[in-house]
Amino acid sequence: MSDYLRSVSVDGYIIKRDLHGLKEVNAIGVNINQIARQVNFQNEVTERKVDELRIEYENMLELAIEKIIK
Repeated sequence: MSDYLRSVSVDGYIIKRDLHGLKEVNAIGVNINQIARQVNFQNEVTERKVDELRIEYENMLELAIEKIIK
């Protein structure tokens, strides 16, 4: 590790990324997984749950794209 850090400090540069937004993406993913588990457990899904899942997925996708482009 020390060789790497020495090499980067002399020859290279470090890119620092803000990954805070990925926590939000993870939280949405957890919600999606909870809905999926509930559907698998009950063997049925309501239209409301499908709508919630769609909204959560769209939010996660938007946040992920935003963080990747940044």
